Amino acid sequence: MRPLILERAELIVWLDLPTPVVMRQVVGRTVRRRRRREVLWNGNQEPPLRTFFTDDDHIVRWAWSTRNSLRGLDERLAAEAPHLVVVRLRTRAQTEDWVQRLPRAV
Repeated sequence: MRPLILERAELIVWLDLPTPVVMRQVVGRTVRRRRRREVLWNGNQEPPLRTFFTDDDHIVRWAWSTRNSLRGLDERLAAEAPHLVVVRLRTRAQTEDWVQRLPRAV
């Protein structure tokens, strides 16, 4: 984590869904966007699906290769920023429950 962010933050919400769920979402979203030729940001579109095999930075390959990069994050944050509240949500049900308990804006 970036020191300036950790210094100023009070809360981190960590959406830590299981790998099969994440991969199903990433693959489904990528295929849908490519088929529909959806414009993403700055006019970008998903590349042809075959680039999965040739592009090391393809979003699906990136999602797979980085899926474990946050292991131990809660311990690292406890050491680096003990003032920080970390909310780790591991399922959609936990996420929905947490969002429902948030105070409503006036």
